[in-house]
Amino acid sequence: GIDAKVDGNFADVSSDAYYYKEIGIAKKLGITNGTGKNKFGVGASITRQDMMALTEKALKLMNKLNQQGEASDLDIFADKAQIAPYAINSVASMVKEGLIMGDNGKINPQGNTTRAEAAVLLYRIYNR
Repeated sequence: GIDAKVDGNFADVSSDAYYYKEIGIAKKLGITNGTGKNKFGVGASITRQDMMALTEKALKLMNKLNQQGEASDLDIFADKAQIAPYAINSVASMVKEGLIMGDNGKINPQGNTTRAEAAVLLYRIYNR
């Protein structure tokens, strides 16, 4: 349900790529700023914290985020200090919303998102 006129994109997103429009919209709307130097990192794996940050920004833009998290909401996780500063509030909001639970007292922000984790997140988003 979100759209925007794509008038540019990241340097590593080919104009004939099937995802060109979607990434262009995400860039235009501020959902993503890429990885730096006008790159999105299309071939890279996505960390859990980046998945949470992108998802939180999109949900917020669509007015589907009910609670804003704060760093203190992450105190229950032993690896809280590993969350990058840019992702703290997004990760906290995802936890506060109940969309992310962590595992064995850890949030694993630097780990790559598995297919199972992505499936669980999508399930929780669509079934709340």
